Amino acid sequence: MKKIKNFMKSNVKLFIGIIIGGIIFGGSVAIVSAITGSQVTYTDTYSLGATTVQGAIDALYNKTKLGNDSKFVEAYTYNQTSGASNYCVTGNESTCVATTCYKTKSASSCPAGTIIRYKVSPGNVVTFHVMYDDANTITMQAQRNTIYNTAWYPTLSSTSGPITVLPALESATAGWEYVNNQTYTMGTTTFKTNAYTGCSEYNTCTTNTYTLAERTAKARMITVQEAVLLGCTSSDKSCPKWMNNYLQQSTSNGGTVNDKSHGPNNTNNSGYWTMSANPSDTRRAWIVAQNGRVNNYSFVSVDYAYYGARAVVVVSK
Repeated sequence: MKKIKNFMKSNVKLFIGIIIGGIIFGGSVAIVSAITGSQVTYTDTYSLGATTVQGAIDALYNKTKLGNDSKFVEAYTYNQTSGASNYCVTGNESTCVATTCYKTKSASSCPAGTIIRYKVSPGNVVTFHVMYDDANTITMQAQRNTIYNTAWYPTLSSTSGPITVLPALESATAGWEYVNNQTYTMGTTTFKTNAYTGCSEYNTCTTNTYTLAERTAKARMITVQEAVLLGCTSSDKSCPKWMNNYLQQSTSNGGTVNDKSHGPNNTNNSGYWTMSANPSDTRRAWIVAQNGRVNNYSFVSVDYAYYGARAVVVVSK
């Protein structure tokens, strides 16, 4: 695939020439050497936003440029079935199959798990997995923790929500200029399921343990309801592999890559926070754990900051 991509990069104008040739002859435009491309009118049959042949050439060139000029750098079809000919969990496997699903403006054209390397800002490419595709936008979660070892909130007696970890995540992603701003209100805004912030069981979210005033930021955290929609339960290894990959003991729990290099003694990268709390015990919040499940056995204060957060972003197709 990389050889094909490099060939296309090197010969993009050749391909455009072939396409333009079809446009010209298909549109019965006479070729006169004394007339430039900017003088020959072009009927915009192909929705290029051009009125001349030169404009059509320029538009096609911009549409077909590959590499650093595209915010979608590359994408691969996710497949966690071991031994499959198109096995692809991280995007680094030799069997990964490239996809351009992000070019298709129909819902779910990029299935959950799809691996997308996206340029979030100049010179900064981050690998994500698709959570869901709403035709014109894609909601994605970072492949690995964006921040590490950060408390959910500062004290065991607080009931104010994730007021430590959420601002830290927002600060870490504030420069991601190529992702959309998200404006939401915790306890009011629905993220695919319901708006409740309190979940006594992983699939029973029926109350607001906390509310937050409206926030606008480049990234947020996943909710436990979204994690459940993606396949997680309270059973070990129930989450898709991509959700508990790149954690401390991922390979012992269905994942493929361990990552334990970000805490005291390199041992505290055990999971990542959701935005959902336990309504009956304000000392605990829901996490996606290294053992491939969701649980709320994790203390929220700084004394128990074994967890981080993975940026959830929205991008336009």
